[in-house]
Amino acid sequence: MNGLNKFIKFQFWDIIKNFESANEDDDNESILTDLYGDFGTVRDGKITQEARLFGNLIFDRIIPFDIFKHIPILDGLNTEGELFINSLLYQLLLRIGKESEKKISKDKNSKSKSISYDSNLMDEIIFKTIQEDNQLIILKQLQWYTENKFDSSRYAFTSDKTKENRRTKWAISTFKQSIDQNLKYLE
Repeated sequence: MNGLNKFIKFQFWDIIKNFESANEDDDNESILTDLYGDFGTVRDGKITQEARLFGNLIFDRIIPFDIFKHIPILDGLNTEGELFINSLLYQLLLRIGKESEKKISKDKNSKSKSISYDSNLMDEIIFKTIQEDNQLIILKQLQWYTENKFDSSRYAFTSDKTKENRRTKWAISTFKQSIDQNLKYLE
């Protein structure tokens, strides 16, 4: 499995390299066109699907969240790169929200349930998989990115929008709070 993990990491880094804004030249554009097609919804859809795959791979712990140390998210990505990172983060947080959700009956005879969330899974998948020497830089970059670039309002990955919105609202809020708490501890 270790060889497969390395292969997936290298694939991820190759994808990110194609999305770096410093690489915006004719050769890079032809590579992106070969991989994803011409500009438009088809191209965006392919990028989104690939990002969702990597979000799921991080969720399933096939690759660690520490992989973000190689992503130039502080204005180092082109438009397609931002779409990729937004889609990846959204998919990851949506899965974390879904798996963290707990439905609790209000009383034994009632069919109504309240919903609560447990943030342990988020800590396990995201914050505990970042190597100690990379924590400060990754968390500072993510803090800036979630405040300035991350826009979850344009995504809808499931058919049940109510559940998706509830889960991502919790996950995004908890993600931002956890980043802030971890940064206070690190600084």
